[in-house]
Amino acid sequence: MKRIFFVEDDLSLINGLSFAIKKQGYEIEIARTSSEAENLWVNGKYDLA
Repeated sequence: MKRIFFVEDDLSLINGLSFAIKKQGYEIEIARTSSEAENLWVNGKYDLA
């Protein structure tokens, strides 16, 4: 499965985009802060950021 790394702090954008992306069969990791993004980035491999 393709993995997408997404950094966004707006909940309405997160909800809409994550729904649409997951519906297409992708796995998505979402970070809402820069420190959260840094931790996720270090621990994962992503196909798109």
